[in-house]
Amino acid sequence: MTALYQLEERCFSGDRMSRRSLAHHIASPRAIVSVAVDAEHSDIAAYILMLSHAQRRDDRLYSLAVAPTHRGRGLAGQLLQECERLSHAPNLYLEVRTDNDTAIALYQRLGFRETARRKSYYQDGMDALVMIKSKSQ
Repeated sequence: MTALYQLEERCFSGDRMSRRSLAHHIASPRAIVSVAVDAEHSDIAAYILMLSHAQRRDDRLYSLAVAPTHRGRGLAGQLLQECERLSHAPNLYLEVRTDNDTAIALYQRLGFRETARRKSYYQDGMDALVMIKSKSQ
């Protein structure tokens, strides 16, 4: 838990989860957490948190963090595909900052498409794109 929180802190300058919120989500029976470990340094290289909701049909990719030293190695894509495999929902959705071109390109390559824009969604006023992927694709 501490290592995941430290990764959140390294990866996100704002809008990161508190330690309490992260612990709450991870403990939820509706959460799927997948982790990529850097065996050489005994450290977490990346993680993804997906949440399912009893009232919604779609699963939400809630957080994806890759340590700066491990970016560009395909870990985010691998974790996303793992969550897709584990999900029982027909669709996956996520929000992404409109200025995060690298993440948007990855999501598009993996079959996500933009469905909406949320104005001033993030703490600093940045908009978010809502992206969805149908698992039947």
